[in-house]
Parts: sequence; structure tokens; C-alpha cells
Amino acid sequence: MSIFSRLKDIVRANVHAFTENQGLDNPFSRGPKQGQADDLKRDAGESSFRDAEPAQPAQDPELAKHFATLGVPYGSNLKTVKAAWLKLIKANHPDRHTGSPAAEKRAQEMTQKINYAFSELEKKLK
Repeated sequence: MSIFSRLKDIVRANVHAFTENQGLDNPFSRGPKQGQADDLKRDAGESSFRDAEPAQPAQDPELAKHFATLGVPYGSNLKTVKAAWLKLIKANHPDRHTGSPAAEKRAQEMTQKINYAFSELEKKLK
């Protein structure tokens, strides 16, 4: 834990304790009172720290498809992608499905699909 996150936790705890003792609204709460205050500020033309939406990167449909194939959220890092890839390869490896030819063929197709998705993401994330 960094010193800044620890400091933030201490400030939040102190503000929470102070506002409860004084019977005030906690500025860090996300309850309906805070939402109403934000609506009033917005109507008055003031901005709120919750008004700004974080910038989302534009999703490339091809990359989104590869992330979905591996079952990880769009924008995951290479370490997460590799862990998901290994998990899927272990579960869908053709050698694990040798009892039925149809299951073996399905596993082989799935393995190819998983490997292709991983190789494309690995190129982009390196």
C-alpha cells in the first residue's frame, strides 16, 4: 500500500467520524443525499468531482473479439491475458479429450482459436 492510498484512507476515516459526530453529510458518501447535492450543483452550473467520466479507450472490434475469446475484460494487461490463455489451453487441449473423435476435433478447433487470439493480443500488448 502506497503512502498516498494510506493517507487517503486516514482522511476518509477522520471525515467519516467527524461528520457522524456533528450530524453532517459525509462528502465521501455515495448515498442519495450526495446525488441530490450533485444534481443541485449541476443545475446551478457548478461541476462536481463525480461529473467527469473517465476517458475510455476506443475499442477495436478485432481486439475486443480476442479479449472475449480468452474471457478477459477489454484492456487487460499481458500477464492477465497469458494466465487466461494457459487456463483455457489446459482445459481444451486435444490430448485431454481422446475418448471421442468429435470431442477431440472440437478441442483442436478451440485450441487453434485460443492460440490465435493469444498471439494477436501478445503482438499488440508487447
